[in-house]
Amino acid sequence: MKVIRKNKLEFIVFSLVMAILLSSNVIAPPTPHNVEGQVFTDNTMLEGVRANLPVRINDTLTNNIVIVYTEDPGPPQLKGIYSAVISGNTNDFIVVTSWNASHFAISNASLASTTTTVVLAFNRTRQSEANVTILLPPNNSLWNTSVSFNLTANISIIGNDGTNCNSTVYFSNGKTNITNDQNFTNQLGNIPLNSHKTTTWNISGLKEGILNITVTGQCPSDGTTLEKLNTYTILLRINDTTIPIVNLLSPSNNSYVNGSQTFIFNVTENNGIKNCSFFFDNKFNQSHGGIDPNTIANFTLNGTPEGKHNWSVICYDNSTNRNYGNSTVFFLTVDSSAPSITLFTPFNSSTLENYNVSFSYNVTDNFNVSNCSLILNNQIRITNFSVVMNMTNYFNLSVPGKDYNWSISCTDLAGNLNQSLTYTILVPDLKINLSDIFFSKDFPAENELIYINATVRNIGSGNQTRNSTVRFYTNNPDINGIQIGPNFSVNVTSGYSVNVTINYTPETGRNNIFVVIDPNASINGSLVESNETNNIANRTLFITAYNIYYGGVFAELVLDTSDNLSILSWYNLSSFNGNIFAADSDSIPDFFSLIALGRNRSSNFSMEDFEEIDIALNFSNSSDSINSTWTFRNLTKAVSNFTSFDRLIQDVPVVNSTNTSSFITGILWDTSDPNNGTFNGSQDIAFVTKVSKKSQGYYGTYDYEIKVPANLERYLKPNEQDSISFYREIT
Repeated sequence: MKVIRKNKLEFIVFSLVMAILLSSNVIAPPTPHNVEGQVFTDNTMLEGVRANLPVRINDTLTNNIVIVYTEDPGPPQLKGIYSAVISGNTNDFIVVTSWNASHFAISNASLASTTTTVVLAFNRTRQSEANVTILLPPNNSLWNTSVSFNLTANISIIGNDGTNCNSTVYFSNGKTNITNDQNFTNQLGNIPLNSHKTTTWNISGLKEGILNITVTGQCPSDGTTLEKLNTYTILLRINDTTIPIVNLLSPSNNSYVNGSQTFIFNVTENNGIKNCSFFFDNKFNQSHGGIDPNTIANFTLNGTPEGKHNWSVICYDNSTNRNYGNSTVFFLTVDSSAPSITLFTPFNSSTLENYNVSFSYNVTDNFNVSNCSLILNNQIRITNFSVVMNMTNYFNLSVPGKDYNWSISCTDLAGNLNQSLTYTILVPDLKINLSDIFFSKDFPAENELIYINATVRNIGSGNQTRNSTVRFYTNNPDINGIQIGPNFSVNVTSGYSVNVTINYTPETGRNNIFVVIDPNASINGSLVESNETNNIANRTLFITAYNIYYGGVFAELVLDTSDNLSILSWYNLSSFNGNIFAADSDSIPDFFSLIALGRNRSSNFSMEDFEEIDIALNFSNSSDSINSTWTFRNLTKAVSNFTSFDRLIQDVPVVNSTNTSSFITGILWDTSDPNNGTFNGSQDIAFVTKVSKKSQGYYGTYDYEIKVPANLERYLKPNEQDSISFYREIT
């Protein structure tokens, strides 16, 4: 421990010695130095200036300034002399200036250790120079912060004419400012030599304390400032008489709040705030000090009881007057209870009956309700800002047909939110598709009575609340459909189905059977459904334009003479040939006059025969007409020769009777009937096939198979027999 103290003492002694040594190099303080000289009227140095002209001596290093005046002691050679003593140091740089009303002289030198001599000559013309005087307010006067006053300055020009002059005001300590958005600098324009202008600023005090106000004047025409009169400063005392301004911010006046609340305000004050106090329901509640003016401040009140209340704030400033300001009184309602909501219609789990739905409800609250919203399938759809409490309120909305959940959420003016129970709306969905349409026979013959059954299903979540119509049509009802059967009225519970049945006699060709639920289906009908696109379905029943006849041929041949003298018999011939013919029973064909259809009597092509036979058979619009079945691009698809009654009939147009080539069917026309050499649809026709013993056909093994138009029985007009006659030729 002793060593440490010794080291510390040695360090202190060393520091003192070094300080003494260093102090020996410090510059000595200024001492009086004599300066003298003479001022002449011009550079000739022949005549000195008159007495009492100023001479300013400036030590630029010490910034000491001395002003003396020229003398005229009598002898002409001494006119304009001057002398002075200035504090400085030898070799300091000094500037010496002298002037009169129109000219000035300036020179410089270094201070000598004895007397420094500086001679001047008025060889420079003076430029403009402002001379500023503050006229009002009086120096050292007292002003209140609550009262504004005018600052008036006079600016005159010496030396020469001033051009584009201006004047600027400066304040110290930030205790005051100009008002009414004025500029700190006022433009004065040109001021001639030895004339003046006045300018004014309106001043308002900001803070309590001592205030320095400085006004300067300047012109672009100014040169060297000689008389240093271009600035003027006065001192004022500011007394704070301005009360703090307290503004309540939140909660706003007449607002609704819930639970604990933060009361926000600010206060405007220039001298600072001592403290602010919070009053609730006209009673002091709490106080805060150290609140910064012009910033947001607050008081917090916990456990605010429900009901109507008021609040206000009072603030004291830091001035000697202890000025205070009261805020206005704000009112508020504390509401901590959420609204209560009751749903009315549509009832829970009810069926959507109309696309335009009216949602009704009732809401109550301790004070008031700000708004209520309809929540549909978990999304807000409509908000009502004009809710009437304790009465039925409505939301009317057009909705697509589907299942919904709905509820109402309401917010009161205090921001308390509540949501009702959730109700559901169910929607039926009547459906029919192709598999729901059933024909009692898939391949009926022409004019064969069948029945058609349709199954209508409700695959939706809701039950039907009213009956729907079901109709049957041939072809699309929206285009050219014709209703068949009566209207059916159905009511289908969700998850169930009903059947409806009609009797129907199909026509030859394509029978497009449409079943429509809730017509007109194209405009969604009258029943609200979740899917309006599955209310129509169709199934096609095709009645072929041809009948297929097939079977065995049993040959029993009995021959006798014309005199019936002897009889020769053959039974059940095992091998034979021949043809099977089919014709309208009203026809009497001449088998010796039959030729191929599509040929005229001269054996030339006559392809219009096929169109003419379609017209006669009423097949023209059939997809499997004679023309489309036996020809392609105006040519027969195939031809074959037939031998009939020992006659060769060539180039008979043929098609396979069914799906095998074992049996073919050809078409012949009777040239013995009246004609002009060609077929015109009025002559007898016969369909022909060759007997082919025990051959494989579409329906099994047999001897013949022939394709005959269903309408052949009504070929000839007038139609006396509605039947077809078959003819057998055995060779």
